[in-house]
Amino acid sequence: MDCLRWWQSVCFRGLGIQNAHFGLTKMVLPRETYTPGYSGPTLRLMLQRTAAKHAAFFTPLLRRGIRLLDCGCGPGTLTLDLAKLISPGQVFGIDLELGQVRYAQDEAGRQQQTNASFGVASIYTLPFPDGHFDAVFAHALFEHLREPVRALREMKRVLRPSGLVGIRSPDWAGWVVHPVNPLLEQAFHSFKEIQIGNGGNPYVGRASKGLLRESGFPTY
Repeated sequence: MDCLRWWQSVCFRGLGIQNAHFGLTKMVLPRETYTPGYSGPTLRLMLQRTAAKHAAFFTPLLRRGIRLLDCGCGPGTLTLDLAKLISPGQVFGIDLELGQVRYAQDEAGRQQQTNASFGVASIYTLPFPDGHFDAVFAHALFEHLREPVRALREMKRVLRPSGLVGIRSPDWAGWVVHPVNPLLEQAFHSFKEIQIGNGGNPYVGRASKGLLRESGFPTY
């Protein structure tokens, strides 16, 4: 059986910090519902992600020495790949889930990737000053957000003028299954309904350009 899933990747240009783990604090954060959860199979799926495969639209525009923010970093596999690409620049990964952040920190230690830091933070209230980053990135995040425009405006706030933003999110209408399997079709339908009920949008990929425009990014 073959399954194909359509992802929308968008990258636009919008209008030296010491390495530190910055987020393991007792912050009160607004919660988003991460529909897939954090079970073993979900974690194994996330650990298979690589920048070469999942950020190929974004990486050619990066350069060494920049400061980059990865929003919704999960266990940090993409973040650490990006850290290698921009070294000696700094990468900061944020996620709401403390367990994911700790996993990413441990993995950075195992890989001796000293230019990558991770912390617990909300996409809606990023703990960084205005214009702090040269590039901001988010993979598989916006389909879970109740307020995507608010999130993009906050990403834009911490991005320097003429900085780079890259987002990649799916459009579940692009799922193609062959041969047709009624049980699998029902499973996909149920997941989409749950995600919508949780405040997310399984079709957000097609809206990426419009959301960027609404949040103040120039689009062409």
